[in-house]
Amino acid sequence: MMKKRGMTLIEVIVASVIFLITFGVVLTTYLLSVKGEERQREYMHFETICYEIDSFSSKYYQKWYESYYESGEYLFNEVDKTLMVYYSSNYEPSSNSDNAKYILTAIYDNFDDDDYTEMKLFVKEVNSERYIIKELVYGDKGGRYNHA
Repeated sequence: MMKKRGMTLIEVIVASVIFLITFGVVLTTYLLSVKGEERQREYMHFETICYEIDSFSSKYYQKWYESYYESGEYLFNEVDKTLMVYYSSNYEPSSNSDNAKYILTAIYDNFDDDDYTEMKLFVKEVNSERYIIKELVYGDKGGRYNHA
């Protein structure tokens, strides 16, 4: 009777496949975890900015953005009553869209000369349809902080 001196080709292939499947599962889990952490960090940063905007808009009313942002960092459309601010990848306000990764949009509802009754804030990536913050509602209707 012959002694077995090693592993057969089939055994090596099966062991390799099991190792690769295990490695693939671990790698996928790690990458999803890192991506989830990055998205959570984005959300928390922009949520803080939205809270600051809410406090400035409550304190300075219609022209809050002149106190919160430096001139040139924001675009305000008087016709639509919409404010747009671009942010770079390190969350700093940017004066143009060329190096921007995010865009914050504030839309006023029921706007008159003295005040507005509601402001909705949206934050999304510039070159995609992915929202960081889909809708935060501030103002008289429904409280100061509501998720859509």
